[in-house]
Amino acid sequence: MKKILHISKYYPPYKGGIEDVCYNIVRILHKSNSCQQKVICFSGEKETTNELYDGVHVLRVGSTMQIARQII
Repeated sequence: MKKILHISKYYPPYKGGIEDVCYNIVRILHKSNSCQQKVICFSGEKETTNELYDGVHVLRVGSTMQIARQII
């Protein structure tokens, strides 16, 4: 089985353009059940969390600070 890693700035429930695109790709591929997927994104919080969102593993990486709207 193929494995796919999706990397996105954020992932739903956060709203935004790239978040929606990534979610739609993941959802379509998940329905086909032809590959194993994982999403890595920022959490918007300091803590890193690992969760299952709509049947897909999502690793939300914590950030230490934000400078000029860029997460660090």
